This record gives sequence, structure tokens and C-alpha cells, in this order.
Amino acid sequence: MSQPMIEMDWGSESSLNSVMREWKRVTKEEEIKIEYIKGAYYSYGSEYAILRLFFHYNKHFPNRKTRAAYSENMKSWYFSLEV
Repeated sequence: MSQPMIEMDWGSESSLNSVMREWKRVTKEEEIKIEYIKGAYYSYGSEYAILRLFFHYNKHFPNRKTRAAYSENMKSWYFSLEV
């Protein structure tokens, strides 16, 4: 008999806190902002912090969909990770 599948609430406060702790470790404690929007986590911060996240995920999790770029609208660098 198979186990019932547990639905993950990716946008919950506990999920966001967990992602924040991990991403702060990767960015060497640089200031970043994180939010969850329609199936992806987004982080906003300095170019250096965002590129650290981007290279970390592409090296250790090459099959994950990630993006890093500068947003003209937000006047900030961002990193996204689809979940």
C-alpha cells in the first residue's frame, strides 16, 4: 500500500524561513529579500549575492530551473528557482 502524497506548501512562512536560512548561507550573509510567486522562489539583492546563488544551484543542482538577471523594473538583481 502506498503512502498518501503530502502536499508541500512552498509559500508557507516555515518554507520561506528555511529557504532564507539556506540562501543566506550561500550568499555569505549578504542582505537579500525572498518571496514565493506562482511556483518559484525569488531573491533580490546585490549582483554578487545573486550570482552566488545562481552558480551554487547550477553547480550542485544542474537539473533545477534557475535564472539570474538585472530587473530594470525593480532596479535590482534577482535570482529565481522553480519548485
